[in-house]
Amino acid sequence: MKFFNFFKKTSISEKTEEDLQEKVNFSEISKWIEKKTNENEVKEKRIILEVKEKIEIFNKEIEEKLKILKNFDLESKKEEVRIKFIVNEGRSKYIDSIEIFLKNLNNLNEKKIETLTKKINNIFFNFNKNSLKNYEKATILIGKEMANLKNCLNEFSRELSKIFEKNQSIANFFKIISVIESKKSELFSINKKIKLIDETKEFFNKKSEEKTEENKRLLEEIKKIKESSEYKRQLEIREKIKLLDEELNDKISELNQIINFKSLANFFHANPKKMNFLKNYKENFEMNLRRENGESFMSLLDEANEKNKIVLESYNKIKLKKIEIENCKREIKEDETQKINYKIDMLNGEINSIRMESIREEKIWKNFIEEKILIVELLKKEFKKINVELIKS
Repeated sequence: MKFFNFFKKTSISEKTEEDLQEKVNFSEISKWIEKKTNENEVKEKRIILEVKEKIEIFNKEIEEKLKILKNFDLESKKEEVRIKFIVNEGRSKYIDSIEIFLKNLNNLNEKKIETLTKKINNIFFNFNKNSLKNYEKATILIGKEMANLKNCLNEFSRELSKIFEKNQSIANFFKIISVIESKKSELFSINKKIKLIDETKEFFNKKSEEKTEENKRLLEEIKKIKESSEYKRQLEIREKIKLLDEELNDKISELNQIINFKSLANFFHANPKKMNFLKNYKENFEMNLRRENGESFMSLLDEANEKNKIVLESYNKIKLKKIEIENCKREIKEDETQKINYKIDMLNGEINSIRMESIREEKIWKNFIEEKILIVELLKKEFKKINVELIKS
């Protein structure tokens, strides 16, 4: 006597487009599931009630047959005492197994077909495993009564099999709905993430547009400043300073050419401090002369009697040129375009950062879209298993 696996796996390939009985819109999934679940729960309760009724009927039938088995007179059999002992032991243990079997059946309180089936399968499996040898021992002398019990059990098993096989679609429905609910939750979560990324992308686009407009405004501001007469005048002054500075370099070079450093070295050769000063001055003549206006150097020339008329005239020209440059520099105002250009550089940096973030968000968005498409396809396949076509509006 066996108990069968009532719930076979439904293959998707078994269903065709022509078999599909119902169409459900994506937007109506939750309502449809709620409706169908309620309908199938009612059916499920009816099936479980039917199973319990079968168990009650089986209880009465098996109890009668057990009573006959228990009252069977082994002593009337003309067999060896040892054989009778083995048979009696087998009968007692088989009866114990049946009573445990009945107790387990009567204690069933499952609300779902799937779990009820698993429990009943397990009860039958344990009974078969524990009772087979004892059944064989008992049938040595007790044939008819043992056969009646076995037939009763087999008939009970067949009746339950018919009930569950007939209503297999309900059990399959709850299994598939469980998968659908899980995938629906995943889809809901992904849609939330996609919506959040869409909002982030929109925010980035808005910020980028704002920054770009600000950049244009600042460029226009620079253009206006550069077109003003004051800016042009400032450019002229800067150009004049540049030319004056070049002239100053020429005059410093002229002075450098007419200085007799050899004569100065001969004069101060006994004074290491002044010799070091001369050496440093000669090596960096232009820099030193600009830095301290050449007054210290001119004092050495005076001390060595090397400050002649030509040297003095050249030096005075340098001083006048420096004064002229300083006067021009006093007219120089701060370049307003520099501050604006700094702002533009900062804005461009922010725009680039926003673009990089947008690209990153776009990649994440695409991944979620791909995942969403995959889940939708899985949902369609699951619905197809229960003869439902999932459609979009």
